Amino acid sequence: MRKMHNLIGIGVFLLLLMNFVSAFGVSSPYWDGNPVYIAKGETKIINFNVQNMVGDGDVNVKAIVREGSDIAVLKEGGFIVKAGSSDKLVPLEIRIPESANVGDVKRVKVDFMNSVPGGNGMVSLGTGMSVAFDVIVTEREKASNNLLIAIVLIVIAVVLIVYLVRRMR
Repeated sequence: MRKMHNLIGIGVFLLLLMNFVSAFGVSSPYWDGNPVYIAKGETKIINFNVQNMVGDGDVNVKAIVREGSDIAVLKEGGFIVKAGSSDKLVPLEIRIPESANVGDVKRVKVDFMNSVPGGNGMVSLGTGMSVAFDVIVTEREKASNNLLIAIVLIVIAVVLIVYLVRRMR
């Protein structure tokens, strides 16, 4: 009988704790198998989407660049994700130096951790996740002369029309 009371007490305690559950998720436009291509000498901003759809409390999140800090910098290191939100964008700036070689592959890994305020003597568990992807260095595209080509084609068309109109008269 005493075991039964203990089990019921533990069950009720666990049910009460369920209201305090908070979690967050991170989505990225790039992952293993889907690298980002950036030309040498260029900078690109990648936005991670952080969401907090579970629970009814805000979540403090801390982000750290674990790999690739020579080319990647977070615009925000710590932030709050509001409860029920799915639209918190965290920008990561990636700069490829001019001295990089075309075809170089750089690894970028960002860790996101639930930043639980320090409780004295309390046990607190935080969640965390990592996003990792490759950055492949490409050649810078040469500026195209589309405007110049369009002007030349228009001039040729006008000359051809004028020539045909005169010939018909």
